[in-house]
Amino acid sequence: MASTLFPLAFLRPAALPRPATVQRFLSASTSASLTRTSIRSNSTSTSTSTTTTTTTTTTPLPPTAPPTTTSNPPLKSSPTTTATAPPILKPYRLTLTPSHQYPIYNFAKRGGNMKLTRVKRIEGDLAVLRQDLQTALGLEDGKAVVVNPVTRQVIVKGHFKSQIQQFFQDNPTTVVAAA
Repeated sequence: MASTLFPLAFLRPAALPRPATVQRFLSASTSASLTRTSIRSNSTSTSTSTTTTTTTTTTPLPPTAPPTTTSNPPLKSSPTTTATAPPILKPYRLTLTPSHQYPIYNFAKRGGNMKLTRVKRIEGDLAVLRQDLQTALGLEDGKAVVVNPVTRQVIVKGHFKSQIQQFFQDNPTTVVAAA
């Protein structure tokens, strides 16, 4: 019955994607936006250079102020500031939840005897994040931090939610706000 009423129902326009989906795809391709910006700046610089070469003035302009004989007192030297090194960019990112919380959860299995911590919403290289978490938490056992590549989650044996949150707060370049 429904097929007789709308024979071409599959041609209806689909709904637009959610804003979070759009931002995720736009933020994932930062190199594309950098390329577009550099192309725009190159095209504007070439157009301005052609206009500046065509317009020239032949009459000299008079000086705006007569030269003064008084010298300015030397400026007080300000304390030198050392330039800090730029933060090291990691090959992984953690996307915050829509309520701007870290997606880190404590849970228990096997009747509450097995305590685990799950880190969700990870983009990038999971193996590097696993190594960084292992060193930050001081876990020597290779099976203490496990990566699930299908769900893109990291599971840590034990309740380490506060320590993992502190790890991501110390590395702010690895955190991306959700849309």
